[in-house]
Amino acid sequence: MKIAHIAIATPQRCGLYETTHELVSAERALGVDARIVDPKPHKQYHPGPEDRGVPIEPVLWAQAADVVVDHSGIEGEGTKDLEKPIIYVNHGRPASSFHAEVTKGKAPVYGYWFRHNTDERYKAVVTFWPEHVPYLEAVWTKKPVVAIAAPVNLEVWHNGGSGYRFNGKSGAPNVVIADAWRDDVTPMPSVAAFLHFAKQVPEAKLHIYAIPNDKRGTVILRPVQEMGALGEFKTRIKGVSLDDPGLGHIYRAADLAISPNSIYTRSIREPMACGCQVVSGKDVNPENIPAFVEVMKDRLRNPRDTRKEAEMLFDPELAARQFLEVVNG
Repeated sequence: MKIAHIAIATPQRCGLYETTHELVSAERALGVDARIVDPKPHKQYHPGPEDRGVPIEPVLWAQAADVVVDHSGIEGEGTKDLEKPIIYVNHGRPASSFHAEVTKGKAPVYGYWFRHNTDERYKAVVTFWPEHVPYLEAVWTKKPVVAIAAPVNLEVWHNGGSGYRFNGKSGAPNVVIADAWRDDVTPMPSVAAFLHFAKQVPEAKLHIYAIPNDKRGTVILRPVQEMGALGEFKTRIKGVSLDDPGLGHIYRAADLAISPNSIYTRSIREPMACGCQVVSGKDVNPENIPAFVEVMKDRLRNPRDTRKEAEMLFDPELAARQFLEVVNG
């Protein structure tokens, strides 16, 4: 079977692409001829004909595929007229998608969903989060909506240790926030929780990554800085060495990662796979700051085997087998 996964190839720059890559790689390991088809190659970030063992094909390849998977849209030239069975994979949060729908200049995602709800080529909708199934079923009323495991590359995101020292800004403990700043979910509750946590744990340091390039909104970090608890403060992390660390080194060096997200986003899956303790909206209401702080303290006193949990929850092979059941269904 040939499966064409339509996704813009931007290695190590986009969670949608990384998750797609992990899913395709796992399908290939199961003997399926799955490939990524890039409908709009980016001049700067396109990896060429191959990315970490996965072929990256032009849109022409999709015409020979048995099944097409829509990750980032098929309404462009060369893809909109594909007469193939199509599986839609929803990578975004419904609330974020609705923000895009009503915000001028952003993609009208809900409109895209409604148009394709009646498109007979579309056979099913896949999400990585069971929490989103009811929201998607309220739009995709004519297609089955299925949740599969959210994958993460357990070899890349491993718990093998790290020599990273946060550029001399280590604390005890080191707490990391690495969520992207989105319209619907921001790190603001996590920063507030850390501030109150640090009042009780004076040696703690907060290291925050993926802040906006223009630094807008980072005023919320000033109280943390004034109390001497702000460690590293960076935009998107791209590197892979200890001199220019990738997030894997950071997670393995950290004691705790915190996130307001109530689903297993990459900012939760990746640190868990690296063996880092994680407290998120999966554990406690992130807007209940006192309760969140108590869970942070308890997690450090009573650490969990997050690596083992990640191996059970986020195995790409499990995700690929579940996805192929949808394809073959």
